[in-house]
Amino acid sequence: MSYHLCPVCGSPLRQINRRTFDRLINQFYRVHRYRCSNADCRWEGLLHSKRYKAKKRKPQWWAWVLIALLGIAIGLVLVDRLSTPPSTSTDVVTAP
Repeated sequence: MSYHLCPVCGSPLRQINRRTFDRLINQFYRVHRYRCSNADCRWEGLLHSKRYKAKKRKPQWWAWVLIALLGIAIGLVLVDRLSTPPSTSTDVVTAP
């Protein structure tokens, strides 16, 4: 049983498997995914893990590569959108 309590109802929380995004966050900030054991509440979310002694963890190389690729992709989209001049049409369409 976990030592964490549900932030909504105060019931004990149960640790569940993390998702892929949770593992990415865990590279920078130690977290675990929990679910409330109360059947009426069923809250689920990430909480900071204090189970192990805090130690400085360097993010894995792939996390930095992923962040760099996301930044490059966002930058390319912005450059493409900002460099395209607005379309000005001189053709006048009249309604019949």
